[in-house]
Amino acid sequence: MKHFLFITVVLLACMSLCNAQCYRKQLNVDPKNPVAGCTDKRGVVHPVGSQWKDKDCFQCSCSDSTIECCGTIPQHVGLPEHCEMVVNKEDCTYEVINKKDPSDKCMPTEAIL
Repeated sequence: MKHFLFITVVLLACMSLCNAQCYRKQLNVDPKNPVAGCTDKRGVVHPVGSQWKDKDCFQCSCSDSTIECCGTIPQHVGLPEHCEMVVNKEDCTYEVINKKDPSDKCMPTEAIL
């Protein structure tokens, strides 16, 4: 059991290196007016060179030509019928639990980050 848990943790950690939930948006660059920052989907302007995590748990960065954001919460696929993923967007954490008994944790078998 210890080996299974260790392998699961290692695989989940490795998945964080894969950015399947990313998007990139080109900024409208005018050579006469350099970009002062990036406007996120909520209308907040972030300075060039900055990084932030938004309310949907996307890690974002702003360059002088693009805004790029990647999801930090994996999307589990193939969960057993009795399990569900519960996301806490306050601190961008999640648990995979038994629907009928939330104290019983489920082990996800596949995920996409």
